Amino acid sequence: MKVNGWKVALWGALAVFANLPAGAADLGDIGAVPQLDRAAQARYSAFLEARQHRAFAIAPGGTWGMAIEQPTAAAAIAAAMQSCRKETTQPCHPYAVDDRVVFDQEGWVASWQTGPVPSRKAPIGIEKGQRFPNLALTSPSGQPVTLADLKGQVVVLHFWGSWCSFCQKELPDLQQLYQSLAPLRRVAFVLVQTREPIEASRRWAERQGYSLPLYDSGIAQRGGSKLRLADGTFVEDRSVADQFPTTYVLDRDGIVAFDHPGLVARWLDYAALIRHLAGFPAETASTY
Repeated sequence: MKVNGWKVALWGALAVFANLPAGAADLGDIGAVPQLDRAAQARYSAFLEARQHRAFAIAPGGTWGMAIEQPTAAAAIAAAMQSCRKETTQPCHPYAVDDRVVFDQEGWVASWQTGPVPSRKAPIGIEKGQRFPNLALTSPSGQPVTLADLKGQVVVLHFWGSWCSFCQKELPDLQQLYQSLAPLRRVAFVLVQTREPIEASRRWAERQGYSLPLYDSGIAQRGGSKLRLADGTFVEDRSVADQFPTTYVLDRDGIVAFDHPGLVARWLDYAALIRHLAGFPAETASTY
């Protein structure tokens, strides 16, 4: 019998809810809820003020769902999960129900795992479970490189431009994530500039004090939109990033594990997920 993943999460949350000792987590610690931006944190505050039965669910990328004044705790979790799932393709997880935090940290970090995908059978595409198109880039040291060359590493692939105000706003958090994961050799950050030559991107980043790895997309003039693939053909940048910034996380086989169009809030909250994909415990400092 096939069982939906969200139902498994619901049943797991109910089991935790039934057995969790009082005081095991701080329900009122809004900052502890992973990846919520300020607007979502305001909704979590509203959840805390709402009547029972109530539940709050979250998904990687900052998506959330909430249900209040439900007849039972199970109904509240089901409604919150449904609300969350309407807004994302990422897996949703119950975070809190009534007066308890039921968040499963291990399940959260494992939810990015794409599973074994035969390298020759994974379809080319930009959705989760697909192999990302094999872009041909130039590394910060001036060497030609393709995404396929990075096989064996988890790749944080970020499309941006120094002209983009949302990109500028996001980079400080992305810089912090990069610094926190820099010791891990199985994690690579690949920032790809769009709509401007790499010289403009690097001048701006240097003035701002960023040390993120800036790869050259090959775009040589302002407004250019063609990205070269390893086979010599070109694709439009909007075919892989319909807005800027856009970020993908590729697993060690080059398969899309996560994608997020637009600005990401609280990049450091993603560190455990990326470490898990790279095969490290959540807080490891290993460099192998």
